[in-house]
Amino acid sequence: MTKTLSPRKKAESNLVRKAVRYASDTLEFTDQEVGSALGASARSVARWRSANTTPAPRAVVAAERLLELSQALQEVFGDDVEALQAWLHERVPALGKRTPLHAIVDGDIDDVLTVVANTDGGVFV
Repeated sequence: MTKTLSPRKKAESNLVRKAVRYASDTLEFTDQEVGSALGASARSVARWRSANTTPAPRAVVAAERLLELSQALQEVFGDDVEALQAWLHERVPALGKRTPLHAIVDGDIDDVLTVVANTDGGVFV
């Protein structure tokens, strides 16, 4: 017997799958790194990708933030994937000299969002 998801759970699952795709395809994260960013295990990420389980509420919130970050990065870098990748791998003082990628994996998506917002406004940190 197949379990039917509520519209809300279905939307949350789709949102998390979209965030997982973004992290895997654009940021080139492994399932382990995606899991770390979303506060879950690599096994959970694989299950979400195949729609076998629904994500925990904290993963949904983290996925929303990751997708918000993807929008912000799109606004700043547009289609310049090379510039985006260079920035993601560059140490940023405002992130404790970590790269944005490391900050995302550490679950500090809000910190990266702040840096991107400041960069977009002309403030470089």
